[in-house]
Amino acid sequence: MEKSKFTRNNVFINVFLIIFFCHNAIALDANAYSEILSKHDFNEIKSSIFKWWKRNNVPEHLECKYNPQSAYDNQFFDMISAPEIKSYPCTGDDTSPHYYFEGTTKDNVLEGKGKLVFISDNEFSSLSHSDKIVEKVLESKILNMCFKANDIYGREIKEVDGAFEDGVLHGPATITYRDNAISISNFIKGKASGFRRDFDTEKSLIDAGAYELGWKAGYHWMLRFGHLIYQNRKIIDDNVSPVVVFPIADTGMLEDPIAGDYFPHSAALENIRKVQLDTSISSESDCLFHLKYELLDNENYTYSLSSRKKYPLYDQEGYIPLNDVILQYIEPFDRLYKKLDIFFSCINTFLDIKTTGDYFGASSALEALWQLKPEFSEVDAENSTKLISDVIVNLDTKTATAVILGSPPVNIFFETGDIKVDKDLKLNGFNHLSVSPGHQKLIPRDKTLGWSPIEITGNFNHGELNGFVLLKTNASTSVWATVKHGILHGPCVISGISYILEQVSQKL
Repeated sequence: MEKSKFTRNNVFINVFLIIFFCHNAIALDANAYSEILSKHDFNEIKSSIFKWWKRNNVPEHLECKYNPQSAYDNQFFDMISAPEIKSYPCTGDDTSPHYYFEGTTKDNVLEGKGKLVFISDNEFSSLSHSDKIVEKVLESKILNMCFKANDIYGREIKEVDGAFEDGVLHGPATITYRDNAISISNFIKGKASGFRRDFDTEKSLIDAGAYELGWKAGYHWMLRFGHLIYQNRKIIDDNVSPVVVFPIADTGMLEDPIAGDYFPHSAALENIRKVQLDTSISSESDCLFHLKYELLDNENYTYSLSSRKKYPLYDQEGYIPLNDVILQYIEPFDRLYKKLDIFFSCINTFLDIKTTGDYFGASSALEALWQLKPEFSEVDAENSTKLISDVIVNLDTKTATAVILGSPPVNIFFETGDIKVDKDLKLNGFNHLSVSPGHQKLIPRDKTLGWSPIEITGNFNHGELNGFVLLKTNASTSVWATVKHGILHGPCVISGISYILEQVSQKL
């Protein structure tokens, strides 16, 4: 979902912003568009994509032939807990939630077609004792039934409308989340498998693609900030495909695409290439619209989907670091004023948590970074400490470890379905990693930042982190930074709440 609200009751929040530079911390050429396709054919493909998206933009089950090919036969998937929906008899410390099921049960699990409804604690406490929902919940409590009902993005599930076999969701189902967004998918043994569509709170389509074993398994189309995005979400991949982005014009039609490395938390596209559409494979009997294209020349800018702004690359014509604009008095005053106005507008948006969306102004943070002077010097690898290195996935113990800022190996886990590794299980592509709570105190403080990172999000290339990264620290701060060859090297933008920190421990 693009929008979210942040509310705070009777709490004073001290939000601060720091911008500085971390020292030692931040193809192929082709000819321009050829004439393989005529402009008519080019526009015809874009029109077909738009029609396919519109046909699927209906929040109801549609007839669809889809035979998924197994993509996840690696042991790696035994060590990551996939989202699933199932019921089971409570045991031990399990606690039955407030729920009711409009259907039948068998052996203390759900059985057959029906609607499963979860009631939050706040909702239940606000109901009167005479309410029929209370009666249904109390009747259900007798069964002492527990559930595993989670989503790939951690959203809380409110309703499940589908059929259960031996307590496990199986077949076509509609899932409604606490914010009233929905997803429509097929399930096999409790896990999304096949073609799935996600709709936002307004019931507009925002994601359509293939799933297997509960994970995104192939190409997906997404709608973000007025752009259609075509992306390969295969988790194990030696050669990560670039993300293809189609801006949507005011007329509602698709503009010409560009491709690059997409950072979903900031809606930014880096390492941009021109794209030539080749042919498409789609029919009335297919769920997915498959796109074929050719990558052409590199572009000399970075692109923000949220603001639709193009920022010239460092050292390219048109790029003037804000630092140079301020110090060079030969610059016309109106040019200086304009640059400063844009820069502080980004800062104001970044700090306005009421309007910044899911990631506290993430797009504005990167736009601020783009206007600061980068660190052009090469990193001194021998005398620098990598932000993250030596990531090891152990299939036998079903654990993953990493060295963070020179720490001993600490346990890490993958967040929100953002997982990409190569066939050697090295991080390869966009990953969102968190340090296990019991190991967070083992991470030293960064000498410049003064805090320890406990979450790291960014693009990896066969184990090495590069480009823009988002860090969450043990001081509840967020850090947007630049990384070169795994080392913090360049400007940083930091916001959050200041705390007095405990001394870092080197022992568990």
